[in-house]
Amino acid sequence: MEYRLTKVVNDKKSYLWNTNWLIVSEGNNCIIGGIMLKGLPNKNGEVIIGYYTHPTYQGNGHMTETMTRIKGWLLSQPNVRYIIADTEKDNIASHRVLEKVGAEIYKETEELYYWRIF
Repeated sequence: MEYRLTKVVNDKKSYLWNTNWLIVSEGNNCIIGGIMLKGLPNKNGEVIIGYYTHPTYQGNGHMTETMTRIKGWLLSQPNVRYIIADTEKDNIASHRVLEKVGAEIYKETEELYYWRIF
């Protein structure tokens, strides 16, 4: 969080691209997860995101709904062509979320899959 705050403070004009957003359950009025933008879109129009869901709230469609909404918003922004996310290979729940929003694996390492949403 300290690193992200430094990015926001040092580039106030582009703060939105370095933000962390909380996901709040309307019904329970509590934080159930979060999503972050990890900087401005690069020259290829890629913006990198990260996200998490508190284990208690996993499997209820909250992250799929969040990703659907953030996908729509991000892809409507100038200079954004792709949304990039990475997941650990054994994080099946995250794979399902990304598949549901139309992401495809485009690269992998020993530990991670890299997904592209367009």
